[in-house]
Amino acid sequence: MLVNLRAFLAVVFDIVRLKGGPENLPASTSLLTIVVAVFAALTSLVLAHVATPEQAQRWPVEIVVGIAGTMLFFRWVLHLAKKSERFVQTMTALFAVRTVFTPVVLPMAAAVHGQLEASQSAPAALALIAAALGIWLLVVEVRIIRSAFEWPTAGALGLVMAQNFVVLVVFALALAALGVKPT
Repeated sequence: MLVNLRAFLAVVFDIVRLKGGPENLPASTSLLTIVVAVFAALTSLVLAHVATPEQAQRWPVEIVVGIAGTMLFFRWVLHLAKKSERFVQTMTALFAVRTVFTPVVLPMAAAVHGQLEASQSAPAALALIAAALGIWLLVVEVRIIRSAFEWPTAGALGLVMAQNFVVLVVFALALAALGVKPT
């Protein structure tokens, strides 16, 4: 078991370093379930510590909509592209990479956002590091999608941006249906 975990983490870090892709991961729905559960738990833990009282009402919805929206979007698009067999590995790679970045990026982004809302200037180094990590996450996600769909980088970037937009719209609709005000 420990050997399998070590091998899995090695593949995930290869993906983060742009040295591997989702095709190097096992196509295991059990592994996907575990990775999504760890992502949800870790994101919940981080958001519980960094969320403002106003944000605390909406972050559980954000996590559920983010996970479900991402999975449904890529299930549908992979089906349209006739590459449905790549769904499990692609989602495992996406959520594993997000799990690696979440504990670092979310607190930094929350600190920068808090400084800006308080009409103070955010520390430039912190803002720069948060932006660099956010861009790196985007690059890694685009590479995962490019590998899964065998599309050029521009097409994969467009698909990642479309997925983020669709999830954002669904999130806003979910908040409106629940009567929670977005901030």
